[in-house]
Amino acid sequence: MALDPVSALPRFNMPLELGLYLGAKRYGDRKQGMKKLIVMDQHPFRYRQAISDISGQDVECHDGDPLKAIKRVRDWLPTVSRRKTLPGATKIIERYEQYEQDFTLVCNTLALDAGDLPFQDLLETIASWQDLNQTL
Repeated sequence: MALDPVSALPRFNMPLELGLYLGAKRYGDRKQGMKKLIVMDQHPFRYRQAISDISGQDVECHDGDPLKAIKRVRDWLPTVSRRKTLPGATKIIERYEQYEQDFTLVCNTLALDAGDLPFQDLLETIASWQDLNQTL
């Protein structure tokens, strides 16, 4: 787990969010109990150093590679999705790489600063790009 560059303290957002999710899944109503998740980390078994009570969860490793992360999520989705067909990882990766290439252009079109993008604006760039590139 990386330390915050300013405070030199570890950031616990994701473990906190995972704990909230698992608590809601276990103690929440029926709808909450039906939720599914995939847990991913950059390094295999690193989570054991910081979060030992994650037993029973399969943690997928992506090695810090977005393309591996895409493949892991894509291969997990058929086990939990109601969709009968999903595009293969290769197709999804092609689309991701095309979005990455078009990112600055999309930001310019939306008058957004590509170097300082709040999450909601990032979502807007994705939605705008998808509207222009509907092939999936």
